[in-house]
Amino acid sequence: MKVHFIQHKTFEAPGAYLEWAIQRNHDITFSKVYENQPLPDTADDIDLLIIMAGPQSPDTTPDEIRNFDYTEMNQMLFMFLDKLSLELPL
Repeated sequence: MKVHFIQHKTFEAPGAYLEWAIQRNHDITFSKVYENQPLPDTADDIDLLIIMAGPQSPDTTPDEIRNFDYTEMNQMLFMFLDKLSLELPL
């Protein structure tokens, strides 16, 4: 199984998720957004996508996260959902 982690900030450690994947000898890859690492071009080779949510909370305003473009993140998520053939509610 190939597990891909997306991390937004250095303090977002995958913790138990990473330990779980290592114990099962899964292939593990990362996109560390804070290091400007690119997101995968496709979800075809990803079996499990784990997105570390970032520092925002339900109370965070759009002005507080203007420095991060969620467009690429949303595209990656939709590619992964499409791979799984999931339908999103409208």
